[in-house]
Amino acid sequence: MGMSDIEYETHDRLVKLQSQIKNMSGDVVLVGDIMLDRYIHGYANNLNSRAPVPVLKETERYEDVGAAAHVARGLENIGLDAILFGVIGDDQAGGNILESLEEEEVDCDGIAIIEDRITTVKTRMIAGREYLISSQQLPFDGALKMTRLLTLKRIHRLLTQTVTKIG
Repeated sequence: MGMSDIEYETHDRLVKLQSQIKNMSGDVVLVGDIMLDRYIHGYANNLNSRAPVPVLKETERYEDVGAAAHVARGLENIGLDAILFGVIGDDQAGGNILESLEEEEVDCDGIAIIEDRITTVKTRMIAGREYLISSQQLPFDGALKMTRLLTLKRIHRLLTQTVTKIG
């Protein structure tokens, strides 16, 4: 069985896009939130005895980079060079993010690691095809100005290096 007209059209667009991407030069600079997405899958076939909430029996757990880190990895996977700017904490979640991005060859020089700051983690609990709950572990960023300043300094350093290479 062959492809439909819509499938041919989609295929042609993707081939054209792939060709355009291969001909692009330079880096894509991405500034944004960096987080770890955690997924806990299982089944829920009974309710908690103290409250009418489902009890999830875990069958699988995995983690992946999220937010801007997810976008940066996607850009690398389609052949673009991405430089990611953002902040993570000096904790296990931050380390997992860096390890994953470095495996995918994402440029992590723009990521500031802040001591005593927790990395944002978004956890989703899923039973079958239903989301039961989503929770977020967020840093209390009382040092938001410092975080922005660090990010801006890293961007400035990158731009200065780029101008020096060109000029």
